[in-house]
Amino acid sequence: MTYDEAKKQADGLWTSCRATGKSLNDFLAKHPKGPMGLTPDAVKKLPEYIELKAAYDRAAQALRAFNTVYPKRFAKEIRAERRAKAESAASVPA
Repeated sequence: MTYDEAKKQADGLWTSCRATGKSLNDFLAKHPKGPMGLTPDAVKKLPEYIELKAAYDRAAQALRAFNTVYPKRFAKEIRAERRAKAESAASVPA
């Protein structure tokens, strides 16, 4: 896997994680919260919540697994990209 392929995969995983998190939050926004602001057990037992939570957990786990390998394998490329970005930002007049 090349660095560009890994970046595309990382972007896809982040997009998936954000999308499933937004779906879960949108679902939770439609239901009342408990007195301390927590999600009530009755809502957690709903099939829609279970599916959305499972999808989010899968997406987050895939991102975590990817992030255990990505920074180690492509450390030089990541540093070079950050350095180039910082240098280009520093050369732009304010």
